[in-house]
Amino acid sequence: MSTANLPATVRGLFPKENLAFAEGINEKDAIVLKKVFKNHDCFERVGEMIDEVENESADLGSRMRAVLESNKARLVGLSPAAVEFSKKLCIMYSNQFSSIIFFFHF
Repeated sequence: MSTANLPATVRGLFPKENLAFAEGINEKDAIVLKKVFKNHDCFERVGEMIDEVENESADLGSRMRAVLESNKARLVGLSPAAVEFSKKLCIMYSNQFSSIIFFFHF
């Protein structure tokens, strides 16, 4: 999936790892993600979602887990309030990201 057509203001909202993940999504991955996102419309339980992705595609699940770990590493050293705020933002942009994936991929 190409993210090149996204406006710069939208692209700038996402970490580079998330954009690289999106760029690597192929047709097979998109089918798996679409199926799993139907069952997990809430990104608050992302671990469960990734487990389900791994059941469908070990490679895709591994790539998703790597992005999650990269995003979590950014939270190290922040105050508890900042971590909670960041989690809320991550949930929000994850929901937006999944919408963008399907809008541009299908």
